[in-house]
Amino acid sequence: MSYLISVISPFHNTDIDVFRSSFESVKNQTVGFENIEYIIVVHNSKEEYARKVEEMAKGFDNVKIFILNNEYHTPSSPRNFGLKQATGDYIAFLDSDDKLYPDALKTSSDAICEENAQLCMFRFDNSLDGTNNVVVVRQYSLFDQTKERIVLNKGEYDQAKLVTGMSMTVHTKLYDGNFIRKNNLYFDDKVSFAEDGLYNTTVFAIADKIVILPQLIAYQYYQNE
Repeated sequence: MSYLISVISPFHNTDIDVFRSSFESVKNQTVGFENIEYIIVVHNSKEEYARKVEEMAKGFDNVKIFILNNEYHTPSSPRNFGLKQATGDYIAFLDSDDKLYPDALKTSSDAICEENAQLCMFRFDNSLDGTNNVVVVRQYSLFDQTKERIVLNKGEYDQAKLVTGMSMTVHTKLYDGNFIRKNNLYFDDKVSFAEDGLYNTTVFAIADKIVILPQLIAYQYYQNE
């Protein structure tokens, strides 16, 4: 079966209740769960966690669980593993303790398809959980938030503005799968900090077209204090 979007989630000993919320956020996507190839890479985790993840995925043919144990201790390795399995037209990354808002994949995939772009960028909420309360801090964007969509062709965009005006994380982006595969774009397993920033710098340099959605807050990043 062909899928519209591959969602790649590295999992490392994540609290199962927290992960269940992440899992449900993928199931509840308005693009249709049946159109999503959900790739969960259980990385260097205790066996009990792997077993619970596998139990959660039972009955869903589009959910693919992989167990990966190696010497690397950053998300780069499981993301690379997931990329090698991904068959979707588009690729998204979701950490196992974060969530996608319901329209995230529908809105971003429509935009990247209609504009024939290699990359779609959107915004996120940062959920800070210091106690039992959650304070949501909305990311500030340097791009014109009165516009629903901004299209940038190669040579027309300021890379510094992209870096500072939108997040450099892979979570806030949807990638064209063929573009990723054609250019053999993988993470550097040896980089221990800001590995996704390095990855996106390469993407910015070779992409012919980028579409930005300044109004779309599609991702919720969970920070456990």
